[in-house]
Amino acid sequence: MRGLREGDGEKVPGKRWDDMAALHVAYLASLRQHRDLMDGLCETLEELDRILEASNLPPTDRALIAESLGRHMDHARTIIAEMDRVLAGALTARQSCPR
Repeated sequence: MRGLREGDGEKVPGKRWDDMAALHVAYLASLRQHRDLMDGLCETLEELDRILEASNLPPTDRALIAESLGRHMDHARTIIAEMDRVLAGALTARQSCPR
């Protein structure tokens, strides 16, 4: 259903719909940027894990740090999976939307 909005003294059909569509496009662009940042975080965590393995830290310390890195990696991967789900849903909705 298209909304009506007051604009310059007249009602503009579809303006609200256009505003919402523009907001949605901006949201998806932001989500893609944040997903890229999360990919970068995962790469950094993987590099830290490689450095940790090669370090001279005592095994107990390495294990504790590795556990923490693993938790952060799990959280990042969960966030990425959710972002992928939202982006895939948006693509599916867009493809099925009548034009």
